[in-house]
This record gives sequence, structure tokens and C-alpha cells, in this order.
Amino acid sequence: MQRLTAAIAQVAEHERKNDFRVKPNVAANELQAALIAALPSLIEQASFTLPLYADNTAAIAGGLTAGRLYRNATNSVQVVV
Repeated sequence: MQRLTAAIAQVAEHERKNDFRVKPNVAANELQAALIAALPSLIEQASFTLPLYADNTAAIAGGLTAGRLYRNATNSVQVVV
């Protein structure tokens, strides 16, 4: 998570300074790498913060609307349709 925060801060600082001496692809690649590295942790955190429903029908009955995220019994992230 620290790598992700540092990469985002670097990109923001680069944009703030508008410093064209650094290639934008370098910052973008670092941000992408940090996002990929942080993804498992983000998914794990999401499984604890997303509501739990058995299926799409149960999620709708529980008040979720189309496009909202929830998790099922196996902690798979689902989207209400």
C-alpha cells in the first residue's frame, strides 16, 4: 500500500510541477506496477467492507441497485445487474 501511495504522490507531484524532463510513461509505469502490487491487498480489504449477499436477487432485495458491488459467500466480488 505504501508503494501505491508513493507512486500516486509522485505522479501528482509531476503533474503539479508540469516537469517535462521526466518522461510521463515512467511515472505511469510505476503507478501501474504499484496498483498491480497492491491489488491483492485491496481485494482483501474490499471483502471485509462490501456487503454479503447470496446472489444478485438477494442483493437487490437487500436494497442494492444496478452497478453496486457486493460479495458472495466465497468472497468473490460481484456487481448487481
